[in-house]
Amino acid sequence: MRNRKPSARTAALGLLSLLGFLTAGCVNLPANSGVNAVSKQTDAAGGSDVRIWPKGPQRNEDPQAIVEGFLQTAASDPGNLSIAREYLTGEALNWDPQKVVVFSGDESSPTQVPGHGDQVQINGTVLANVGDDGTYEPVSPVSVPTPRNRYLFFVKFNEDKGYYQIDQLPDEFGIALTEETFRAEYNAYDLYYLNSAAPGESMIPVPVYMRGQSDVVIAQKLAVKLLGGAPDWLDGAAVTAAPQIALANKNNAVSIESDGTAQVTVKTPNVCTTHGPSACNGLADELLATFSDLASVSHVTVVDQRGTQLGASSGTVDYVMRHYHVGLGGTGDATYYYLGKDNHAVYSYDSKGSRLEQVGPPSRRYSHLAVTSYDGSTIAAMVDDSGTKLYLGNPGEVADRPPVKTGGQLTSLSWDALGHLWFIDKSQHPAALYRLDVTQGLQAQPQKVTTAFGSDVDSLAITQLAVAPDGRRVAVVYSEQSSSGSTVDSVGLGVVQGSGSSQSLDLSQAVENPVVAQWNTVQDIDWHGSESLAVLGGQQPSSPSVVSELYTDGSPVTNSTDLNAVTINPPNNTGGIEWAGSTLLAVYGGTGGTPPQITQYSFNSNSWSSQGSAPVQGFSPSYAY
Repeated sequence: MRNRKPSARTAALGLLSLLGFLTAGCVNLPANSGVNAVSKQTDAAGGSDVRIWPKGPQRNEDPQAIVEGFLQTAASDPGNLSIAREYLTGEALNWDPQKVVVFSGDESSPTQVPGHGDQVQINGTVLANVGDDGTYEPVSPVSVPTPRNRYLFFVKFNEDKGYYQIDQLPDEFGIALTEETFRAEYNAYDLYYLNSAAPGESMIPVPVYMRGQSDVVIAQKLAVKLLGGAPDWLDGAAVTAAPQIALANKNNAVSIESDGTAQVTVKTPNVCTTHGPSACNGLADELLATFSDLASVSHVTVVDQRGTQLGASSGTVDYVMRHYHVGLGGTGDATYYYLGKDNHAVYSYDSKGSRLEQVGPPSRRYSHLAVTSYDGSTIAAMVDDSGTKLYLGNPGEVADRPPVKTGGQLTSLSWDALGHLWFIDKSQHPAALYRLDVTQGLQAQPQKVTTAFGSDVDSLAITQLAVAPDGRRVAVVYSEQSSSGSTVDSVGLGVVQGSGSSQSLDLSQAVENPVVAQWNTVQDIDWHGSESLAVLGGQQPSSPSVVSELYTDGSPVTNSTDLNAVTINPPNNTGGIEWAGSTLLAVYGGTGGTPPQITQYSFNSNSWSSQGSAPVQGFSPSYAY
């Protein structure tokens, strides 16, 4: 689970977060609008403590002040939305306050459009839009200069009320917030759907953003979103345990008891009443995982309108997250494996130091290593130094097994949590993707996976991949041309469709909504559990390579205390990363006569520190979890 934001902040921080939209730009609280009251909330669930209650539109306000008052009121406490609606009339009454426009902080004050007394505009650089379903969409790639966006408001004088109102809002406009305020007021959550290929042991998370409120309000909204179904791009891959089931009420179907039980009331009859309780037990697990960031929830029951229990979660939050292979994965402080810098043999490393655990003949040298834990044993996948032979085996096993694939230029080994190995053959043009199912044994043969990119793209120059623990989402790094003609790197997600030898990877989402859009370079990627990606690279030609942690929608993971984006400055010449739990492995050196080394970093108290007295001499580290 990600770090939860504290349930209460200091009054100073609360005031700053509320006024962030106002002070970072030039949008100011109208001098004559006044402040009615200040209320301190004790359970804001990540929102600000300070609540300012502005007045509605006033008779002596000009159109600019009306727009300014609306923007400020809409961006304040959710309880002020009814006041914000007082500024609206006509078509503007269709306003959807669930939508958010995230500005960089350079937005202008509302100004009248010259020659148009009924039109008021604001300008600013938009970083992202958040839809009414909570989805986050970054606006433009970093390689493209971000234009200032213009938002136009039409105002109309209401003769009966004696003041101006906004008659028409900009298209798709909801609430305007600076990035700082958005991070303070909105929390990232995940909706957890069952993996249709392995519904008893795997879930697929979908990130959403919601404004900080009490746990019971958030739980209600999360339940509504979960039962609404997975996004279109995951259609067929992410499913609910109890299809077509509905909440008894869209406003208060969830209650949280003092013992930590979230009781979710659903309509009957449903699949659970007609086909048995297993579906509602699975649904309870999905709900518990979805509520996992709510500190007051430790168990979920699904009941009908009479209070009769239809299903219950299978264990604690930690148990459910581990069972379905979601969350942050391993702790990161256990054994990891790597290749020695001189002999390129397999080693393991733990608190006692390094041990040789070569796979196959002692003389065999490897260039790539990836390790997984499956069915009670540790399985290693290795590519030899020539890059043409792929081997499977158990660490420490000297048996000379034949390669499971020969030929090509094999690289980018990546395991999911269900016994499937993915890799790339770069000798083919475009590069070919393969998947190997080790559940069929260590001599299983890899199957080529066809790729589809959407109607407007014939192919992508895929250079790297990393498969998520669920095995259905595959992150790929692909090269493309920027608008200036330079070659840049993007990162996006594909979804696996089909089964067996007929599997394909649909990469239309990777093209249409990339996680990383057109960075100068991406050197490596790795999943940080099931919810986020660690990306090693530089955004601009002049930027140093850093490790950025990003949710799968492209939004940055932020520290819970200072709300800054999580980034790590690794050693110079870092070329690879491996992340598990709160531990990061960075591989650096290996060029210019410098031997390759692995440094371990731990994340404590929202800061990164080097762990261990000396770097490990080796490369291609891999955790088995």
